[in-house]
Amino acid sequence: DWEFSPNSGTNFPQYMNRFSYGEDMAGAFVSTGNPVYLSGQTSPRLHGFAEILKDWITGNPVPAGNLNGGGLQSWTTMQAGLRAGHFWPRAWQRVVRSPAFPGDTLVLWMKSYFEHAEYLRQYTGTGNGLAMEINGLFMASVLFPEFAASASWRLTALDRLADETGPDGQIYPDGAQTELTPLYHFTTLRHFANIIRAAQANGIALPDSATAAAESLFDYAM
Repeated sequence: DWEFSPNSGTNFPQYMNRFSYGEDMAGAFVSTGNPVYLSGQTSPRLHGFAEILKDWITGNPVPAGNLNGGGLQSWTTMQAGLRAGHFWPRAWQRVVRSPAFPGDTLVLWMKSYFEHAEYLRQYTGTGNGLAMEINGLFMASVLFPEFAASASWRLTALDRLADETGPDGQIYPDGAQTELTPLYHFTTLRHFANIIRAAQANGIALPDSATAAAESLFDYAM
């Protein structure tokens, strides 16, 4: 049950649905070569990354027509952005070329990435959550240029980046993020910086405001 919470709060299911542990499990497989980190084992019972990923994808279809998941923690736009832009890319790059990773799960993962990008293209949040969502949409376009919709994902992400780093966006003239908390400030900075790094690595032109905005966020934090 991906919506389970031991205390009726939202933090536990939010963090479980983000897949932060996925990159660690994928990294453990790369470091050790032990397939248990991917496929799990029956005795003692251990769940591997590919097994957990497949369970999540098959058990959490896209809630069509419902902004922010219709109340599901698995499909808030913030969680979708974090998966697509932060945690899944790192895991993907570690296992995608491994013959030990199940092919059927890899195909499911690609299909889910497409669904994530379309979901993030259609729905948005606000503030630092929007920074996560823009990063997720942009990273989907970078990781999967073979998708026909990839170019539109990229353009949408860059348009939103331009809006959020422009004069009416989420950064004050002095460089403070508009929610005025250190955590949200650094969250926005981290995700905007991730977009800039990925764009520079792939020769993608950025809005004029993006780099200057990231620098102002850094300067304010210093």
